[in-house]
Amino acid sequence: MKHNGQIAIEFMLMMGMAFAVVIIFLASVLSVSKYSTDTRTYEDIDDLGKALQQEFLLATQMEDGYTRIISLPATLNGLEYNVSTGQTGQDTYILLQYKGAQLYFAIPPTVGNFTFGDNILVTHNDALRLN
Repeated sequence: MKHNGQIAIEFMLMMGMAFAVVIIFLASVLSVSKYSTDTRTYEDIDDLGKALQQEFLLATQMEDGYTRIISLPATLNGLEYNVSTGQTGQDTYILLQYKGAQLYFAIPPTVGNFTFGDNILVTHNDALRLN
């Protein structure tokens, strides 16, 4: 016959092990969820960069006077990112930055830079102007 004290200790040990298993399970689910969210946001940033690149490539094929309004959201999936244009030598690119990651997308030579909200892309004298 077991004593009441021993039963209470065994019960507390079993409850402690059950809580430990639940906490480990929740921690692993949270880790997988965070990785999934980061991956989805990275893919959204990549999709945005490719879409912007396509807009610039399309604009180079249009005649003078082509105008396009491009809207950029301030956040993607609730997270902030940075977007800008840059140039190295003869090459022009779009730079998207998100949590230390930098994505570059080659575009034709362009004058101007992005702002969050509406941006106007204009073809004038076979040159691209942004805002």
